[in-house]
Amino acid sequence: MKRSAAMALLCAFAATGTACSAVLTPLATPNDHRTSPIRSIGTHPTAKAAFPSPAPSVDLHSASAVAIAEVQATWTVNTTADAGWYAGVLAASAYMTSSYAASIRRHPPTGAPGAMWEAWAAHQATTTVSARVEADPGGPIDTTFTAYRKVVATVTPHGTVPLNGFASLDGGAAPTGAVTRGGTDQWVGQAEVWVTYLVVSRSSVGAPWQVAMTETTQ
Repeated sequence: MKRSAAMALLCAFAATGTACSAVLTPLATPNDHRTSPIRSIGTHPTAKAAFPSPAPSVDLHSASAVAIAEVQATWTVNTTADAGWYAGVLAASAYMTSSYAASIRRHPPTGAPGAMWEAWAAHQATTTVSARVEADPGGPIDTTFTAYRKVVATVTPHGTVPLNGFASLDGGAAPTGAVTRGGTDQWVGQAEVWVTYLVVSRSSVGAPWQVAMTETTQ
């Protein structure tokens, strides 16, 4: 989805106060603040689990910091402990408004996590995520209570099981990315770059910023 279309959608939902998550497959991010695995198997017990808390290091009074933290949490996953991308999304709900987080929990995924997840899981991969706010010329203008952010995330899988190949998101094969560190072979897969447009809001001046909706594309 192009930026203009994505932001138009976000602005429309922001105006009505309706939660929106039209994220394109897959949903995921890193969350090194998570203290226990988040699973989404069968009846999705994670949807009934307690809401996570923001990482202490995140400045909740900075819209940009909150946007980056939400995206990083979304894409930080551990394929040996998590059942799919939904684990990251639930972790990211720590930075969402209560209504948006509730909407995420009411609509867990029903299908398999997809080919990219399976390829990374074959290497028992965890992800590292580098995220930054990028200027968005022509995008909406911030107000006192609403901010708009474009966050670019580079998601890299790191595995412990080197195999003979890597299945990319589009199903094609990529060269093996095994490297040696400390005498141990560690597989490093092809990095994926994802762009997320976020609407971040606060209830009053001085109140913490929270993510009200997102739109992600590659």
